[in-house]
Order: sequence, then C-alpha cells, then structure tokens
Amino acid sequence: MTGDAPPAQRSAVHADLERRLGEHLGTRVRIVTDRAGTKGRLMIDFYGLDHFDGLVKMLGVQE
Repeated sequence: MTGDAPPAQRSAVHADLERRLGEHLGTRVRIVTDRAGTKGRLMIDFYGLDHFDGLVKMLGVQE
C-alpha cells in the first residue's frame, strides 16, 4: 500500500536527525511526532545540572 511509505520515510529522516543532533550535543535526542507528523516534541536527555547547563550553552541560550 503506497500510503504506508511516507511514514516509514519520515521515520528514517527522524532517525538520522536524532543521530546527528545526538552526536552534535553529545547526548541522546528523540523526535516524537503525532500520527500526521505535523506536531511533536524534541527531547534532549541530560544527566545532571552541569550537563544541562552545558546543553543550554551549546544551544546558545543565555541564563
């Protein structure tokens, strides 16, 4: 069924983006979308306050 191909392709794109973001940030990154793939969340893991502060700085956000 051709309707199944776009979600699989979207998943491959998300998996690649998760991998690249994770390598850049040095931590696990997950992309979760709704069924339509139009809304979702970008989740970035951190393992302590120092790690969190480092991620915030890497993202260019000033405290």
